Amino acid sequence: MKKLKILLLIIFLCFSYKITYSYENYIKYKINNEIITNFDLNKEEKYLIALSPELNNLEKKQLESLAKNSIINEKIKKIELEKFFELNKNLDDPVLKSIMKGLFSNIGIVDEKNIINHLSNHDLTLEWVRKKIEIETLWNNLIFSRYKNQIVLDLDEIKKELKNEIKNKKYSKSYFLSEIFFNPTNEISLDELKKQIKKSIKEKGFNNTATIFGISDSAKTGGKIGWVDESSLSPLITNKIKDLKIEEITNFIKLSNGYIILKVEDIKIIQQKINEEKALENKIFFEKNKQLGQFSQILFNKIKQDTSIREN
Repeated sequence: MKKLKILLLIIFLCFSYKITYSYENYIKYKINNEIITNFDLNKEEKYLIALSPELNNLEKKQLESLAKNSIINEKIKKIELEKFFELNKNLDDPVLKSIMKGLFSNIGIVDEKNIINHLSNHDLTLEWVRKKIEIETLWNNLIFSRYKNQIVLDLDEIKKELKNEIKNKKYSKSYFLSEIFFNPTNEISLDELKKQIKKSIKEKGFNNTATIFGISDSAKTGGKIGWVDESSLSPLITNKIKDLKIEEITNFIKLSNGYIILKVEDIKIIQQKINEEKALENKIFFEKNKQLGQFSQILFNKIKQDTSIREN
């Protein structure tokens, strides 16, 4: 009887050890002096799903890979930002709150109370998410302050384009767009990458594919850009989407800094005279953001090359 009790005790202790070990928090990656644990990766998966619920349909390995890349990129930005900013200082900033509402409005959640409930359902807190959004906000601030004087705008050409676009128009047209913006790498040919993206769109859907292959900030939200007025788009983009119906997508579009596929999620037509002054402002804003996005990608790639990324 005594031997039986000892045997049962050993079995219980072994079982308890396995449970404890399975929930152990351990380091997975080191980014310079920053660490990423298995808990961090699990939390990042929940965050990505909270922003884009369609990711629930992905295979576990794909979701893990997305979370890994997402959090590594965030750590790289954080390390660079700490050279210039004091983080976690302005989490109640109105601009940050507005950006956060914009993120969740893409999935139909606009009220802060509902955002809190939504995050709670994914075991996340509002403060934790605000810290992540602060990093993206400060990164955009850094890009703007560093490159704002390098933005080149041909105002005469922009005005000419706008005049041609709105000539004889008696209504304004807006598109709710999603994007897959990507760049070919040395690891895979452009043709093969295009094949993989097409296959992924067919099997996993456009928005999941945007998260898997996209390299722009919109990738975290399934590629959703939001509502864009037709008059603010370039003639190249306008010509590619003007005949598309809702839920249709473009072919691959070659841009100066990569390739893009666009999906028309929704269309809104307003029967009213176009405000040329406002349309010009939108067009200039869109062009500035496009160029800043290019500078952002260039700087990030440079910093990443100089960053030590080690897997434990």
